[in-house]
Amino acid sequence: MHRIRRYRSDLLALLALFLLPLLWFLPVLFPSLTGLSLLPFDNLARFEPWHNLLPGVVPHNNLLSDLILENVVWKQHIRQTLADGQLPLWNPQIFTGLPFLAAGQASTFYPLSILFYLFPLEAAYSWFTALQIGLAGANMYLLGRVLRLRPLAALFAGVVFMFSGFLIVSVVFTMFIAAAAWLPLLLAIIEFVVQKQEEKGPVSFRPIPYVVVGAIVIGVMILAGHPELIYYTALVATAFSLTRLAMAWRRIRA
Repeated sequence: MHRIRRYRSDLLALLALFLLPLLWFLPVLFPSLTGLSLLPFDNLARFEPWHNLLPGVVPHNNLLSDLILENVVWKQHIRQTLADGQLPLWNPQIFTGLPFLAAGQASTFYPLSILFYLFPLEAAYSWFTALQIGLAGANMYLLGRVLRLRPLAALFAGVVFMFSGFLIVSVVFTMFIAAAAWLPLLLAIIEFVVQKQEEKGPVSFRPIPYVVVGAIVIGVMILAGHPELIYYTALVATAFSLTRLAMAWRRIRA
């Protein structure tokens, strides 16, 4: 009980960070009731036979077509293949077929992708997005706390990050938000390890458990399926690591 009271502010902040995106995306969380969805079905009106079947429908944003033309189809293929008791190793739908699982962008084994296999896709995309945005905010909150920010300041950092322009614009691209959400947690692990070494001074510190956790985080990011964002994240993490190590070295030497 004492430990719960000690971390009460942190628990309340994390709860708020997950509730905020649920409230933000509430209209699309239950598409069977509201008739609303994150999926840009209106973009199908650009193509036959839907163009003639839906003459009054005008697509709102053609740039979102990838979600309905590719990502949804990938998820349907995974669902069907798994239902048949097989792994989605191959996509037989394009010409003579091509590798599917090895391509990676379908996020087949990303942990939160289980939502796509258990629930209707219209609802799954909305819940995936809301939870992923909440996770991004929670990870930024943890980074703030590792940087010794007060709970309210760390909460502000989490809200700013999860509602940042990049993440909100990218909500219909599940690979983007899935990969980007883990960057703050990776930086938090790096910062925590460096702080531990600074506390130890010149005494050797073995950060193996933290390195393992960091490796798991990187692995989850890779499963998200967006190579470019993984590359950008690696650059940021490397630059952050080198900067903090240089700062720690100077403090220890002083």
